[in-house]
Amino acid sequence: MNVATVRRIGLFGGPLLGLLCYYLLPPHYSTGPGEWVEFSQAGRTTLGMMVWMASPACIPSSCCSR
Repeated sequence: MNVATVRRIGLFGGPLLGLLCYYLLPPHYSTGPGEWVEFSQAGRTTLGMMVWMASPACIPSSCCSR
């Protein structure tokens, strides 16, 4: 797989994975037995953006040229 292919996959796959992560995260989470807390939109958005930013769109060409 060459550098252009990896970047293209990351360019489209990163945002799609971020959106998928955002929509699959639950609206509430457990903090203990019988205790539930709302998972805020800001928290879900932050995790979605973290997945997006971890995508391979910005891999340096030196890593892929081997």
